This record gives sequence, structure tokens and C-alpha cells, in this order.
Amino acid sequence: MKSLIINMIFILIIFTTLVQGSLTESYASDIGKSTVAGNFHLRDINNRELKLENLNSNLPILLVFFDLKKNKYVLPKVKVINQLYNKHNRVNFLIIAINVNEEASPVELYQSAVKSDLDGVKNVYVLQGNSYIKDLYNVKNKKLPVVYFISRKNGNKRYILKTIDNGIFLEDLKAHLIKLKYVNSN
Repeated sequence: MKSLIINMIFILIIFTTLVQGSLTESYASDIGKSTVAGNFHLRDINNRELKLENLNSNLPILLVFFDLKKNKYVLPKVKVINQLYNKHNRVNFLIIAINVNEEASPVELYQSAVKSDLDGVKNVYVLQGNSYIKDLYNVKNKKLPVVYFISRKNGNKRYILKTIDNGIFLEDLKAHLIKLKYVNSN
């Protein structure tokens, strides 16, 4: 009975939040279902350091882990996602794509990003991962790509709102983007 009441309260909170128009970090942390997104310091394809904690943007983040050698389709699909949902000078969220194959050279990653027209896109970051980030986000033994939906800043923290770790990418993404209010349904 107690479990049923807790589940009903949880459903009520989620429904109320969606009706109000946004899933905020305070609700995410209050309901105890989200965890703090781990901070990382990685280099992008132009050798600039990116720190999650130092991103000035208050936009939510789509964090995509992929293997450059096995998931060659990911960066072109990142471009498609960016074009579909971040258009008309309205950026709804940032996209951080992290290659976790440490055998792929920085040159290969750069060439793949350039081929996908992602070099210089201001709201898309393509980074080279390492074993630390694989452990931090627990992606070592998961089927890639793995997508994390990261919240807007709440104080100095960001929260993981949702994880898709079944290898599905573009096909399953739109529903989650709408549900988490990263984008509108139209």
C-alpha cells in the first residue's frame, strides 16, 4: 500500500510538472530519480578544453557517447538533430558528442566532424573521451551510442534526467526531447 501511494505521488508530480510546461531540476532532485551529472574536462576537435561545470549556457544538454570506429553514423545524425531542433537562431539545447574509442586518433575525429559539417557549430561540441569519462558515465560495457539528457544548471549542478542506453539513436530521440521539454511537440 505504501509503495502504491509513493508511486501515485510520483506520477502526480510528473503530471503536474508536465502540465506546468517544464520538467525542472528541483522536481528532478526532489523526486530522487536523478543523479548529479559528473563533471569532466575533455578536449574538443580543435584542442580546446571543455569543462562541463564551466559551460556558461543554462541550456539543457544532450550528451552522446559513441565509438568513432563502430558508430560512424552518429556524427551525421548529430548534425540532423541539431538542424531539426536548433533552428531559426533558436538554440533549445547543447549537444556534446564524445568519442569513447581511445584508439581513434584526434585527426580521425576531426575529419569525421568536418565531414559531418560540425566544426564551428557553436552549440555542438565534439570531444575525445578517455577511460575516466567512460567510468564516470558508466558507458564501458553498454551498447553504444548512449545518450544522456542533462538538465539546465541548478545552482552549479546539472542532473541526468534520462538515459537511453539501448543503442537506439535518432528514432527514439524525438519523443524524449519532447517529453523532457527540450523542444516543442510541433
